[in-house]
Amino acid sequence: MARVAAVKPTLVGWKLGPTPHESALHVTNRIGAARHASGGRCRAGRRKRRDDRRGNGPGRQTRVGVDIFRPHGAAAGNQGARLGHGVAGGRGHRAVGRRKVALWMETLEPGKPLEMTVSSGDQTISLKDVLVGDVWIASGQSNMEWPVGAALNPDAEIATADWPEIRIIDVPNVPSDEPKQSFESAGWQPCKPETIKSFSAVAYYFGRHLHKELHVPIGLIGCNWGGTPMEAWTSREALESSETFRPIVEAAAAPPKDDAEADQRRKLAMHQPAALFNGMLSPVIPYAIRGAIWYQGESNASRHAQYAELSKLMVSDWRNRWGQGDFPFLLVQLAAFEPGGDNWPPLREAQLQTLELPKTGMAVAIDIGDKTDIHPRNKQEVGRRLALAALAIAHGKDLVYSGPIYRKMAVDDGAVRLSFDHIGGGLKADGELKGFEIAGPDGKWVPAKAAIDGAQVVVSADGVADPKAVRYSWSAYPDGNLFNAEGLPASPFRTGEVEAPAEPAEAPAASSEKPEAAPTNPRN
Repeated sequence: MARVAAVKPTLVGWKLGPTPHESALHVTNRIGAARHASGGRCRAGRRKRRDDRRGNGPGRQTRVGVDIFRPHGAAAGNQGARLGHGVAGGRGHRAVGRRKVALWMETLEPGKPLEMTVSSGDQTISLKDVLVGDVWIASGQSNMEWPVGAALNPDAEIATADWPEIRIIDVPNVPSDEPKQSFESAGWQPCKPETIKSFSAVAYYFGRHLHKELHVPIGLIGCNWGGTPMEAWTSREALESSETFRPIVEAAAAPPKDDAEADQRRKLAMHQPAALFNGMLSPVIPYAIRGAIWYQGESNASRHAQYAELSKLMVSDWRNRWGQGDFPFLLVQLAAFEPGGDNWPPLREAQLQTLELPKTGMAVAIDIGDKTDIHPRNKQEVGRRLALAALAIAHGKDLVYSGPIYRKMAVDDGAVRLSFDHIGGGLKADGELKGFEIAGPDGKWVPAKAAIDGAQVVVSADGVADPKAVRYSWSAYPDGNLFNAEGLPASPFRTGEVEAPAEPAEAPAASSEKPEAAPTNPRN
């Protein structure tokens, strides 16, 4: 059996024991080098004592247990994993009140599979094949859920998916009115052909690239559901803190008007505000992570005007609840898709604005979309681009991880000079630059001529002597071809003052969009 330990807390799924005791934590690697923790001390091998918490209070209720998401384990962070041993009272730990939990933490370095034993009095639980490494949440809707078995080159990819130090787990699709503390699952599974077929392709290719580069175990938690809006993944408290989104929470909490509305709410429970935060994300939050990857937006396109605010709200809320500071949050910008219509360009712009938060990154997928399919099959490249961002943002690697991102414009003799961040080895295009438009004082957009001039792009158009704004790849399925030398595409953008329409937030369940979903994806 294999397990991936968590950074915080490793010990959940408590068992009760009423007797006083001295608690102990034992961690042993396969060749038998013992590590013993009692009262907050760790001996043998690497000494990595995180906390030495002692106290009194014998005779209190004691809670002991282990459930590292069962049977195959992974532990987060290549800075080590904090293994939490929770106790209410008892010798060797800080004294706390009845039914409160004191945490003893131990930091472990990434390495070979470990065996962990937790003992409390006459209760002992052992876990074998526990790995310590980086754990990532993979969340969003169907393009994150889309499985390896339905992505590009499935047969070859599945046949070669033998990575024992990559562990995967899927959180079941369960909406809830209240935050849940646990979920039912077959547990962590090692990455192999028979387990990877139904797992998120984006997450797998992301994790595989990280594992190849970092040579540490990788744990991937699939927490996604096709056709779902961002409001469902955001906590009720966060939504209520915003004047924009408070009304949709209040509307969802109001009693249904009749049986038909009640039935409709049940059918669309996964669309309700906070429903998936409560049912799927909340049980995972105690588990320490390196960061999160996010592929979503299709179901929010009709509400693009509020998406930038909502995205920042959700990311900040997740970070606050995990209590790990600004962990890396990496998102995928919507790929090209012709039926996306006029709503998709401003939605991509809102996704771009998420990068105003610290330690965020974005994989631009505008060049690898599908004209008629909302689920582009090239998940390998999406995963690779997310992994580049993770290597730079989470691990401090000096590499180019993004395509050009618009920074500023300047008008120069009837033309506009555009400057970019993330130009890497230089701006590139395969042939004549395409995808640019320009507008004068009248606000009318016309096709523009564009050329690369060193680190800038110069844009102009006949008949527009006084340019005021430029936009690039501003359509659902654009043909823009601006890249950097590393082959990463520029994000679509528009310059100038752009005012979002003043409109109230719309309840997700009231959206006219047809929810899309991944193929049948039996959970691991």
